[in-house]
Amino acid sequence: MKIKINDKTKRVGFYLVGPLCIALLAAFIYFTRYTPWEIPNPAPFLVLIVILSCFYGGFKPGIITSLLAWLYIAYYYSSLNSVIDLQEDMQKRLISWGLTFPAVSIAVGLLKGRSEAHLQREINQRRLREEELQGSEERTRAILNSANDAFIAIDTNSRIREWNVQAEKTFGWTREEVIDKRLTDIIIPEDYHKAHLQGLDRFRLTGEGPIINKRIEVPAKHKSGLIIMVELTVYPIRRKDELIFGAFLRDITEKKHEDQLNILQYQITRILTEESTLKAAVPRILETLGVGLKWPLVELWLTDKRRQNFYYTDNWSEAPELRDKFLSISHQLFLPKEKGLFPQTEGVLHPVHITSALKNSDYPRAKVVEVAGFQSLIYCPLVDNDIIGTLCFLHTEKIAPDKRMMETLDDISKHISLFILRTWAEEDLTRLSKELEIKVQQRTEELAIVNMQLKKEAAEKQVLYEQAQTANRLKDEFLATISHELRTPMNVILGHSELLYGNELNENEKQKSIEAIYRNTKAQVHIVSDILDVSRFITGRVQLHLEVVDMAEIVAMAVESILPAASAKNIDVNEVNCGECYISGDPTRLQQILWNLLSNAVKFTPRHGKILVKLEKNGSNIILTVRDSGKGIDPAFLPYVFERFRQEDSSTTRKFGGLGLGLAITKNLVEAHGGAIQVHSDGKGTGATFTAIFPITALRLPVIPPVKDSEGHVSSRLPLKGIKILVVDDQPDAQALIRTILKKAGAEATVTSTATEAFKLLIKIKPDVLISDVGMPEKDGYELISMIRRLPAEMGGNVKAICLTAYAHEEDHKKALDTGFNEHLAKPVEAKQLIRSVSKLVGRYVPYH
Repeated sequence: MKIKINDKTKRVGFYLVGPLCIALLAAFIYFTRYTPWEIPNPAPFLVLIVILSCFYGGFKPGIITSLLAWLYIAYYYSSLNSVIDLQEDMQKRLISWGLTFPAVSIAVGLLKGRSEAHLQREINQRRLREEELQGSEERTRAILNSANDAFIAIDTNSRIREWNVQAEKTFGWTREEVIDKRLTDIIIPEDYHKAHLQGLDRFRLTGEGPIINKRIEVPAKHKSGLIIMVELTVYPIRRKDELIFGAFLRDITEKKHEDQLNILQYQITRILTEESTLKAAVPRILETLGVGLKWPLVELWLTDKRRQNFYYTDNWSEAPELRDKFLSISHQLFLPKEKGLFPQTEGVLHPVHITSALKNSDYPRAKVVEVAGFQSLIYCPLVDNDIIGTLCFLHTEKIAPDKRMMETLDDISKHISLFILRTWAEEDLTRLSKELEIKVQQRTEELAIVNMQLKKEAAEKQVLYEQAQTANRLKDEFLATISHELRTPMNVILGHSELLYGNELNENEKQKSIEAIYRNTKAQVHIVSDILDVSRFITGRVQLHLEVVDMAEIVAMAVESILPAASAKNIDVNEVNCGECYISGDPTRLQQILWNLLSNAVKFTPRHGKILVKLEKNGSNIILTVRDSGKGIDPAFLPYVFERFRQEDSSTTRKFGGLGLGLAITKNLVEAHGGAIQVHSDGKGTGATFTAIFPITALRLPVIPPVKDSEGHVSSRLPLKGIKILVVDDQPDAQALIRTILKKAGAEATVTSTATEAFKLLIKIKPDVLISDVGMPEKDGYELISMIRRLPAEMGGNVKAICLTAYAHEEDHKKALDTGFNEHLAKPVEAKQLIRSVSKLVGRYVPYH
């Protein structure tokens, strides 16, 4: 109602504008007439009034104003007595003004009407657009508020222009709290402020930005201060004359967490696939879990073989000192499985999150955990029907339980459990495989050894067979040879004995027969001695009777002994001596060595040949060289020179005799003296050189001075002069032989045939030396010497005694000495050897020759 009254009053005012202006103009003209301010022609002013009335009131007020203007101008041009004088020119003017005022009114009115209509249309359109824009904004705001993602709009100064409901939920700020606030003060972390403002400045200058229309992931700050991850897309919006930036933001913290857990699960699965041993996999697993879950300490405990105790396997920590500390503390711990590693974990088969019970004093490491500042624990058992181990995660902050993480850990623990069981099984399988392989290898080696042994045995059997064949051949050859060598001197001895027995020979013939018998008897004794020596060396029963020996004297005596045989073949024997060359040796055996070498040299050297015997010192050794110009040695036979029963020519047509034992015995004797012997020959017809090396050992044996006669000369004719000797032998021929030898050496010999009689005679005559046989009736020589040794010294209990017997084995030698004899001589014995042995016992020196 009030609005209608105002509109009516407004319309009345439009009609009064024109008349009021005309009245004011008329009043002004009236009062300024005849003054400088007089208006001579009011027509233009009236036109303006008509235009003004039409402009404000429209066409109708303009017509009324035009009519009044025409009446007033008509009045103005009237006479001063107010009578209207319509002159012709004035009538024309009046008519023109009467037409002009309405025309102007109509024109202005029409123009105003059209203008108002157009303006009204513009106003209506603008109002409509504003209403549509307002509706659009309301719809947009409704849409943004109903969107699942947060929407934020800012201007170029980073001031917030829009903030939807989801943004309120995401960041905790209400729309009223953030509008016109700077975005950097609300959700952008401080580390990103500079980059954000630089991006806005760059867009204002260039129209480009590094994140415009791109989907990116950035951290954002919640009202509580918590940093969350958001995914956003920024795009520019031009509104009216203003540029703003809109962005849809989505909280992807959970998604990122989910992705991280999935990636963690994938990484663990990959490690379990790539690695095949716990030693290689465990460090990688613990580091991956610690880094992926951002827990500062991760531990692995496993059960022992019996699954009764937990033991500390390994750990990982972002702080090396923390890792080393817990390793040193927990490495030696063995915790019963039934009690659990931590409080509230007894019998737990799934991951649990613990914060309240870490300071429980029942926990073995409670104090260490408290000092380290740990407040949260995840206990993640490794299960296979039963607990086989556990993963422990420790954090210095009170972490809220995460259900999704616990589910992931539960799944990961199952995979790790399977991996551990698989590696344990593989280790057991590998161990069993290695044990089996070792057993197979051992068995294979044993079989190989057995096979080798069988092959070796077969080869040895073959060699033994061949050796047996060779031995049989050599035995046959040796038997044939020994039969020949024994029968030849026996034939000579028997023949000459028959000639002597017949008493048909003259003195010259008798002497030749005696010499032949003596020579062949010595040869036969030599053969028998060689055979016995070989037997002793084979059984290891040879013993040397060591004394100080001058090798020069041995060489001289040996050369002298072979001179007759060498002279018979016109062989030139040269001796080169080094003077006195004392060694510790067995003189009899040394003579045997020299005699064997020299006899071989004479045997194989042809007539008019040469033999060199050289003795020299070389450092701590004495070197004996025997060189001949004889037939030489075939190189093929050189390796067998010192073998027993070996002869280069063993046929029945052989030129040289012998058993093939001499050089073998020589080698054994040289080696028994600690020396060595070797042979050299350039072949047949070049001669041979035998070199024997004897060590000069410490001489601790006393040197026996020679026996001198009254004139001070050594007595060689009667070396036993003044010596009383008792001889015991049950063979009359042997008694006679020994007594003759001793008497010729100057001794006083008393003989008897029984041990009982000898015992009585010994007490009676108290001899210097006793020579006794062993094999005698009633009592043998061993019993005799035992009885004598029980006598006191003044009755002859200390008499020097020689055992002269045909029992010539080494054990016989040892038994004689053990029983009480001072010397053991084997029959047959040469006179020189017997005399020398007696002289040695009584302390007299007799030259070897």
